Amino acid sequence: MHFTVTRNWHDAVCVIRDEGIGISEEDQQQVFNAFHRGSNVGTRPGTGLGLLLVKRCAELHGGKVQLNSKVGEGTTVTVKIPVFGTNDEKDIGH
Repeated sequence: MHFTVTRNWHDAVCVIRDEGIGISEEDQQQVFNAFHRGSNVGTRPGTGLGLLLVKRCAELHGGKVQLNSKVGEGTTVTVKIPVFGTNDEKDIGH
């Protein structure tokens, strides 16, 4: 698993990438619904709430979540949250 945090203008950008089983295109349509688990998870533990909670938290802070995945290759989740404001110099007391 790989995790990076960068700044893109006003946004903090968190990228989480794995090389796991991936999520099918069909399941990607449901991944942000409560308790939905992919058809290929087998006996892997989980509740089907993780990505939903990430999305709701991001949206509460004015952000958004993007998901890219391919079965057998892995998944990348990108979370963008506007944390730097529009006037950075003014924000730090200048």
